[in-house]
Amino acid sequence: MDSSHEGLRVSRESLPFVSTEPEILNAYLLNFFSHGQQRALIRDNLISENSVYRMLEDVRLLIKTIAVSLEDFTSEILGGDPVAHAFRSLSDGFEGKMRGAFRAFRE
Repeated sequence: MDSSHEGLRVSRESLPFVSTEPEILNAYLLNFFSHGQQRALIRDNLISENSVYRMLEDVRLLIKTIAVSLEDFTSEILGGDPVAHAFRSLSDGFEGKMRGAFRAFRE
């Protein structure tokens, strides 16, 4: 897959993905982003209390890394790049959910 920016190459093998066949897809990220409730996330997705913060923190850092990288690659575009703006918005929203759900994240 070629990119739209010179020097930036993205291959399918380097991107995270979730196989939906034949496994059952666990929707913990969608659930967390929808309601932001730690207890419901643990109960409904069978995630241990010890793992839930670490899992979500890994995703938060991944989204933030993508947002910052896109902003760096597209900084010369007047008005910004809509994909970079979308990832920044997603990153900010996810961080807000983390602050609301986890006291340790706020400190």
